[in-house]
Amino acid sequence: MARQPGNSTTSMPWDANYVPHDDTVVVTHTGEVSLRDAQEQANLVISLLQQTKASRLLFDYSDATMDIPAADLATLPDYYTIQGVPHDRRIAYLISTAEDKAHPFIYFQILARQKGFDISLFNSKDAAMHWLKTGSLFQ
Repeated sequence: MARQPGNSTTSMPWDANYVPHDDTVVVTHTGEVSLRDAQEQANLVISLLQQTKASRLLFDYSDATMDIPAADLATLPDYYTIQGVPHDRRIAYLISTAEDKAHPFIYFQILARQKGFDISLFNSKDAAMHWLKTGSLFQ
C-alpha cells in the first residue's frame, strides 16, 4: 500500500507505505516539510492505520527540513488529535543530525508529548525501529 502525492507546497515529494513485517506505517519526506505536507501526511497515516491496524509509525525526515513557523507547528498536535491520529501508537521521527534542522522537531516533540502522543526523535533508523518494537532505547 503506497501513495506518493504530487508536489503540494514543496519541491520534493513524500510517500507513505505500510511495512507488514514491521507492522509499521512509514512516511518518508525529503526537502522542506510544510504545514500542508504535515496535515496531508496525518490524513494519509490515519487512513493507513485504519486499513492496516498498524501499531507503529515512523516518519523518516532524515533528509528533510521543517519549514513550519513555530505558531503553526504548535497547532499540529491538536490537528492530529482532531483528525483521529491514535494516541496509543508509538511514533518515531528519524531526523537529521544537523543541529539547525533538529530544533523544530525537538519543539514539536515537546508539544506532541504534552498532548499525549508517545513520540521520540532518533538519528538512527535502527534505534528508531528498536524503540518502536520494544519501547526501550538502545543501551
